[in-house]
Amino acid sequence: MPVLALALFSTSCKKEETTPTPPSDPLSEFVLISETPANILNYTVKVYATEDLFVGYNYILVQVTDNATGLVLDNPDVMFMPMMEMNSGMKHACPVEQPDYNASLKVMEGTITFVMPSTGMGQWILGLKLKNTAGIEEELMLNVEVVQKDEPQLFSFISANDPNQSLFVALVNPRMPQIGINDFEVVVYERLTMMEWPAVDLLNIEIDPEMPTMGHGSPNNVHPTDMGDGHYLGKVNFTMSGYWKVNMKFMNSTNEMMKDDAYFDITF
Repeated sequence: MPVLALALFSTSCKKEETTPTPPSDPLSEFVLISETPANILNYTVKVYATEDLFVGYNYILVQVTDNATGLVLDNPDVMFMPMMEMNSGMKHACPVEQPDYNASLKVMEGTITFVMPSTGMGQWILGLKLKNTAGIEEELMLNVEVVQKDEPQLFSFISANDPNQSLFVALVNPRMPQIGINDFEVVVYERLTMMEWPAVDLLNIEIDPEMPTMGHGSPNNVHPTDMGDGHYLGKVNFTMSGYWKVNMKFMNSTNEMMKDDAYFDITF
């Protein structure tokens, strides 16, 4: 066989080289809020959220990596401790749902309901308390920015039948509204003190969506009912896209009116 033909034959028989596809990062769809070292514990801590932090109900994910091994920890001991340091010198906390382990993402996942924006008010600190298996603790204090959305995701009111009761209501769903029946979920907290924000159960809530610019509402809505831990779940029917005003009434467990003119604006 001529030399040129042999070279061509050898080339054609060589296995085609391919570049291996790197494994996809399951957290790539989330927003990285902070990447911070925990020096005492020799950890790297990454904080993620589903979007930039805002006034309202935020999903927070925390990934902890052991720097000595390079491995992401399974079910690390993490506690949320958010705090607002006001420009006036005062401090207050906000409602939290402490994190549980999400095995598929290898993160601790919980929620923080920020009750005011950072701008002009002060500085939000996302405190994280970490503990290793030997019981050694370390606290991280992360400065974070919290914005107010154009359509507020949280409102507060003082109960009409109890002037000492301040309630905060955050929209949980729909996050991505669409035409038709959507889950409508809110979570309700009470501010007992500047540091105590328990969930409120046993309320009676009614909703009445309307399209103010079109002059109509919608049928087949389901009033939110108590699901526990301050969560109330119902259904809202958006019959077309555009601006909707979901009117809400709040009654206590004995149906005494607490607030009859609350609402969330939802545009899509």
